[in-house]
Formats: sequence, structure tokens, C-alpha cells
Amino acid sequence: MRDRTGTLHPRTSALTEPHPIVSLRERLRRDTRADHDRVDAAFGAFALGTAPGLRAFLQAQGAGLAALRGAEGAGDVADDLDRALGAIAADLAALGGRLPPAIPFAGPDHATARRYLWLGSRLGARVLARSWAASADPAVRAAGSYMGAAADPAPWRRFLADAGAHPAVGPEADRVVAATRAWFALFEAAALRETDAAAPERRHA
Repeated sequence: MRDRTGTLHPRTSALTEPHPIVSLRERLRRDTRADHDRVDAAFGAFALGTAPGLRAFLQAQGAGLAALRGAEGAGDVADDLDRALGAIAADLAALGGRLPPAIPFAGPDHATARRYLWLGSRLGARVLARSWAASADPAVRAAGSYMGAAADPAPWRRFLADAGAHPAVGPEADRVVAATRAWFALFEAAALRETDAAAPERRHA
């Protein structure tokens, strides 16, 4: 488009305009991205190819999942969480560790947020499992009840379809986003607690 002087200016098109957020799925991705990135960074810091690193990761993951399991109304994912926590406990026993106490959850809660964190944690563990699987330490490879468990992608796809069918705005969406951010903060705290606990070991190693 040219102005009165004949200078050509680029036309603003739909391709350059921000994509409108219309579904809860899109809003969760946008509004919790920074929280998600912090959790990914915190859990990605563990050296999963080593026994101490894997033990710390499992203790952090176990603390977060135990908090999810203890939440009121966790029945929708209770069986899955029980299986995951049993696998983590078995692996920690093999590594000389144990499940730490769950971190108390004091934030706003919502069943959709809990499901989002649980299903997302399984997909995240599947990605991180590549480091575990590449370990040359037989003790690490033997502790694979949790990391070696296959994550069925079907529940995640169903969750995304359901969230994609719900609106991005309104009191219900606000509650889901607030609860999701609170749960992300708890998982980040669980990871940082294990990182801090390992710091004296590293200093004296």
C-alpha cells in the first residue's frame, strides 16, 4: 500500500496479527508457558545417567506426584498416580533413596489442572528417559520401573481435545489457569528442594 508520497508500506495482514486465543488449550499454553519452562529447567538439571542424579530426580518427581495424589478429589487420576508412586518407590529403594514427604499444596485447585500436570509429567518423563536409557551405569539402568514405563499418548490427546473444546475466557478458565500455575510452582519447588539438598554433596565430593 502506498501513501500520498508514493512510498510503499507493507500491508498488515492476518499472518502478522496475533492469533486470537479462543480455547482453554491455547490459553493454558500461553498463560503457563513461563511456569512450564521453569519446571522443565529445574527437572532438566538432574543428571539422569548417574545414580545420585536419578535418585534426586525421582525424589523430586515423587514429591510432586504425592502432592497430586493427596489433593482432594484426586480420584480421576488416583490409580495412575498410585502406580507411578509405587514404581518410583521401588526405583528409589534400588538406589538407596526413599520417597520424601509431599510438599503441601496451598494454591487454588482444579481437577483439570491436576490432570494437566499428571499427563504432562508423563510426557516429560518420556523425553528425559533418553538420558536415563543412555547411561552406562548398571545401577541406573536397573532402576527403571518409572523411567522405563511406556507413556500412553491417548489420554494426553483426549485431554487436549477436551481443553480445545472449552472457552479460553470466563471464571472456569481463570480457575483452571490459576490452579495450573500453582501446581507448576509446587513441582518446581520439589525439584529445587532436591537440587539444594544435593549441593553439600557436590561441594564435598
